[in-house]
Amino acid sequence: MCARRVIAHRKSLRWPGFLLLIPVFLLLVLPISVLAEEGTPEAGILEAGAPEEGIGVELGKVVILRVHYGTPDLSPYDRAAEITRRLNDAAWFYRQDGALNPDQVRVAAEQGETVIYLGDRLIVTVDEAHARMNLSSQETLAQEWAENLKAAIASYNEILGPKP
Repeated sequence: MCARRVIAHRKSLRWPGFLLLIPVFLLLVLPISVLAEEGTPEAGILEAGAPEEGIGVELGKVVILRVHYGTPDLSPYDRAAEITRRLNDAAWFYRQDGALNPDQVRVAAEQGETVIYLGDRLIVTVDEAHARMNLSSQETLAQEWAENLKAAIASYNEILGPKP
């Protein structure tokens, strides 16, 4: 008879024990899902891993832009690295021809996107998330980044001096 009471007592403890796990589960899972929703560019929050000040893209010791958001395929760091690669490739290419100058920078609208070119080489697409973060339109932010790029090219040419 004593064994039946112990078994019945154990069965009654399983149910309340299970109920205690529900608040623990909610405390662990809900904050993660809320953070995932808030971390989207649409919410205006920085993506995980991107520093608050963004990742600077520079040329000639001049910061041209700061990347705060990635793309569906690239993290913010990878996006900044890709923009830097494009910029360095274009700068090197035009410098070899002796034709690297600020007048080669242009802003264009292509397929509903605002983009910045150096000569005929695409440097960056100005996205809605960065424009919203800067309290600007894509076109206005592109013009600002283009002006920064022009100043960077002038600095780059000054640092390197005339092409030999």
